[in-house]
Amino acid sequence: MKILLATRKTYIEMPIIYDFADAFEDLGHKTEVVDINEYNKIFEENEFIKGLEIIKRKIRDISPDFAICYGSIGIFPKQLIFNKKIGYFSYSDVPLASLYYDNPCNELLIPYVESTKNHRINHIFVWDKVYLNILNKEGYKNVSYLPLATNPKRYKKLKLEEDDLKKYECEIGFVGTYSGHRHKIMSMLKHHDIKIYGINWERSKDEDVRKRFYGEIDNLTETTKFYNATKININSTIPEGITSINTRLFDVLASEGFILTDYKDDLNTLFDIKEEIISYTSIEQIPKLCELFLKHPEQRRLIAQKGRRRVLREHTYKQRAAVIIDVMKNYI
Repeated sequence: MKILLATRKTYIEMPIIYDFADAFEDLGHKTEVVDINEYNKIFEENEFIKGLEIIKRKIRDISPDFAICYGSIGIFPKQLIFNKKIGYFSYSDVPLASLYYDNPCNELLIPYVESTKNHRINHIFVWDKVYLNILNKEGYKNVSYLPLATNPKRYKKLKLEEDDLKKYECEIGFVGTYSGHRHKIMSMLKHHDIKIYGINWERSKDEDVRKRFYGEIDNLTETTKFYNATKININSTIPEGITSINTRLFDVLASEGFILTDYKDDLNTLFDIKEEIISYTSIEQIPKLCELFLKHPEQRRLIAQKGRRRVLREHTYKQRAAVIIDVMKNYI
């Protein structure tokens, strides 16, 4: 098959789209990644139908068996959804797989999701079973559960160079976007040797926390080094992840890092809790758990090893890509 993958090249979606491209290639399929911003520019610079026809020709030149996109990207811009309820790929008669790794039921996204309800060539994949159940109750038949995963080519066990250890080694580390909840967690741990990477942490009003913020980190080359060098990686899922697990958890484990994560129901079905992963049910538990596992490096190592084996066996993007292929065959 030939698969077109669309991305706006944003901080969050771009690594996932490229990981899926890599996975499809590993399965023996051909891929082409396109910048959806170019399509939007064409549409905005031309009369409605003319713009659609130009984009249609570009898509047809690629000749994909189906397209895949992150969230509602495949049915941008807004004029298409609100005026005609069509998107670039449906207009081009190309089957579309939409991946929702946030809340597809919020008021901003639901108009886009509704436009693909039981569409003859569109399928929706959601990361959380709560959203799956909501959409099923609303009559959606073209929706499936698909958890996140990792790319073991990028996230792996490393023998770090001295410079990398100096840069990244710490007792407790966190990678992610600033939020009040996450800030509270890191403030509770600031008496430890902690390092924070991500965005917007300069907003912190706690000077001790701001001092531990080292800016953004390259997800393609550097994050796995940080996960390897950190004794305890803290994970805190966004509110949209009600029962589901974010990609950070899979990436840390693929790097054979030790992770302390917030409890989610999916942990019970995807992992062996306490054997492969350690979780907390309230942030008040975090300091004591950190103290405990900082004192037991061998236990951390064994749990991390078991977690990595599970991830490589069951939770890679190659395995998720195989699921998408099986579903999308029904639309081709």
